[in-house]
Amino acid sequence: MRLRNIEEALTRYELAGKAGIPQLRAMVEEYVAFYRNHRRLEEEVILPAARQWLTTEDWIELDEAFNANCDPFEGAKVDEDFERLFSLIVQTIPQSQG
Repeated sequence: MRLRNIEEALTRYELAGKAGIPQLRAMVEEYVAFYRNHRRLEEEVILPAARQWLTTEDWIELDEAFNANCDPFEGAKVDEDFERLFSLIVQTIPQSQG
């Protein structure tokens, strides 16, 4: 949903010009904050707790469960979509705004 919001804000910018920059910037900053917090939570809370409390058997069970599940993005062109969106944003925003 957040990436879709960025795409929509980019489209609004393309249609409205400079008036759309604040919303586009806000959507990108919101995504960055979300992702940064998500990563921080994993690194500072979840993984240390897992290392402390999970046994070797737990890790083996987790590995087996993850290996049994298919990757929901397998075959998807997610990286290409992110790269395309990033390129559109960079190409669309005037140099003085970047």
